[in-house]
Amino acid sequence: RPARRPPQRRGRARAGLRLETKSFDAFVPMQASPDASAVQGAKLVLFCVKSTDTAATALALAPLLRADAVVLSLQNGVENTDALARVLPQTIVPAVVYVATALPAPGTVLHLGRGDLVIGAAAPAAFAIIIGTRSGYTRRSPLSKSTFI
Repeated sequence: RPARRPPQRRGRARAGLRLETKSFDAFVPMQASPDASAVQGAKLVLFCVKSTDTAATALALAPLLRADAVVLSLQNGVENTDALARVLPQTIVPAVVYVATALPAPGTVLHLGRGDLVIGAAAPAAFAIIIGTRSGYTRRSPLSKSTFI
């Protein structure tokens, strides 16, 4: 399902985002697309849609996902993981994000406070894909530039 962002934001998000924080200001390269086919070949899919769009988006992604892909649900609502699991046979991992941000300009995220990501239980192989070996992740680390690179 196409993202519900204005066109100028969608365009900027395809290449990356500017992340402004108290400790750094940097461009964070990323790939984002409103086209479901963009998930083909991905080992990790960040599932970030409104709860009302969960089932339809999961159905659109189902034939495109790798069998061993991990889907990290970064959504509000406690029933999203179950809704995803009803449609997708891949590993679904719930997560809770505690962060205060604003979008002051197209392609810019302003970090205002906190930066905690609580990842639900996952098989060890799935967790290794989520944090990766080059993510800069350290347990209970504060928000830093290396977290996003």
